[in-house]
Amino acid sequence: MRHKIKDIRHKTQDARRRMQGINVLACLVSKQACFCFLLFAFLTNFPLSAQTNKQELYEKAIEKFEKGNFAEGYKLLDECLKKDSLWREALYAKGYFEMEEEEFQKAEQSFSQVIRYYPNDTASYLGRARAKMYLQKYRQAFSDLNKILQMDSTHRETLIEMGLAHCSAGYPKAAQNYFDKLLARSPNDNQILYFKAFAYWLDKDFTKAENLIQKVLKQEPEHIEAQRLKAYLMHEKGSYKETIRIFEQLLKKNSNIFKELDFYYWAKSLYKTRNYKQAISIAQSPKKISSWELYYVQALCYFQQKKYAEAWKNLQEAEKLNPNLPAEFFYDKAIVAYYVKLQAEAKENYLKALSIMPELYLLRNEEDEKADVLLDANRLFQKDFTKNFLDSILVTAYQERCLNILEDDETDQALKDIQKALALDSLNSKSYTIRGIIYTMQGKFEEAHRNFEKAEKLPKQRDLGYLYLMRGLSAAAAQNMGQAIFYLDKAISHNPKQANYYAEKANLLFEIGDTEGAFANIDKAIFLAPQEVDYRLDKINFLHEVERYDDVLKECEKVLKINPDAVEVYYFRGMAHWSLKNKLQARKDLTFFLQYYPDDKEAQKALKLMD
Repeated sequence: MRHKIKDIRHKTQDARRRMQGINVLACLVSKQACFCFLLFAFLTNFPLSAQTNKQELYEKAIEKFEKGNFAEGYKLLDECLKKDSLWREALYAKGYFEMEEEEFQKAEQSFSQVIRYYPNDTASYLGRARAKMYLQKYRQAFSDLNKILQMDSTHRETLIEMGLAHCSAGYPKAAQNYFDKLLARSPNDNQILYFKAFAYWLDKDFTKAENLIQKVLKQEPEHIEAQRLKAYLMHEKGSYKETIRIFEQLLKKNSNIFKELDFYYWAKSLYKTRNYKQAISIAQSPKKISSWELYYVQALCYFQQKKYAEAWKNLQEAEKLNPNLPAEFFYDKAIVAYYVKLQAEAKENYLKALSIMPELYLLRNEEDEKADVLLDANRLFQKDFTKNFLDSILVTAYQERCLNILEDDETDQALKDIQKALALDSLNSKSYTIRGIIYTMQGKFEEAHRNFEKAEKLPKQRDLGYLYLMRGLSAAAAQNMGQAIFYLDKAISHNPKQANYYAEKANLLFEIGDTEGAFANIDKAIFLAPQEVDYRLDKINFLHEVERYDDVLKECEKVLKINPDAVEVYYFRGMAHWSLKNKLQARKDLTFFLQYYPDDKEAQKALKLMD
């Protein structure tokens, strides 16, 4: 459901920089192993039908899939479903093999269909959760997994998936809790010990990770994944020769087990030991390179061999694979560009590096931001820029990083960053505005007020429309609605074509009972931004609350024409149909909505009342 907007966090156009490195799930287990427990759960819960003709079609379909003929396999499954549209085996198999084919959106829909008919089907909830993880719909994945845990709080496969999902979503500490629940029952379970070690590694708690890996290897010396993780850990600890030794041993055992991440750590360890020629050879081992890091390590090696043109070529290849690279990459790219006499590119990449990681300017990096760079680029480039210009780059970098981490409510770290910006420029209006936002989020409204007052007096980087908007939302958070409306009006007056200002005011007015004013302002927002679905959802929410159900239906159709995937619409449309006694359509809409928001209490309650 779209709730009233009370959150004053600034939304930047760019999403928060994703964690660089590996695809966690791909490195934990092979794709086939990821699904073996799903198939086992399915087969043990759902015996095959005794209807011979249907059964024969099903078995032929599975044979086709096993031979890689997916098109024919799906065709035969469809034939099964024509004979019995509710047959669990065929419905489930369709989702299962769509996952195998990495058609994750289709798999999500297929598993949803099974769940619609069989709401206690744990195997399908597991399948749909994994599809959502691959689609990075982590909250929805957690919801599906929690559904299973409500049925069985000790369900082993689900607890494992919960841990892996939290690893993939970037929450390794939370993942450890789920693995601990399993270890409480089976303290020597090597699989779980390995997973927990992996979570520790993601959390950069290398000592604990190493201790667990040693335990795994003591029980199972040939555990490939544990040996691989040990190699990663040795690299992180600076034991590069040990990393190289482990990979050489693994190569002797089975050359087919290597992944791109293995080649990267092996090559990087060789680079660290100055064995540049062999490092390049290892980095070039994959038949097809899809990892930017392998091109990056080759570039580092070529640079050390003074083959600058080759280094530049590899950096360009890396950036083709992933334009959103860490600051160190652009810092090194600036250095390489300098040596191949591309001065414009050198300066551009230097400034880009500083805009991502301003600490590089002083080469005094915090431990979690330690830069591994070729040379001191500052020595090469600082003479090309004035101090004031570089300071302005750094201030903007701290401001943007601060706003990005506020997306995750990390107010303490945000406050540290904005203090660094203010230390560089104590007369910057935007920095005080951001500090006001942080204090508001911390509930320190007096400090927020003082920072907003300061921001309004300073001309540098002052945006009065944005400032008044933040002051208004801060006042609303402090339950001072009169002052909130006052500042929102000032924001609108300053920039009357800013649609979101009207939308924010509409939500505040609706909250205090001024429905006429709320509708007038949300209509203005829609007029200024007719393709923005969120504003239309606000209006639908208002119409729903005042029980104007015919108008709700009309507005829902407008939204679906703009964005057919706006799932929230189906809740409002379903509830409107229910209120208008159109139970059949209401049930259809709410059932569809619950596929994506299975824990929504209002939708669940409505469906129960219909029954």
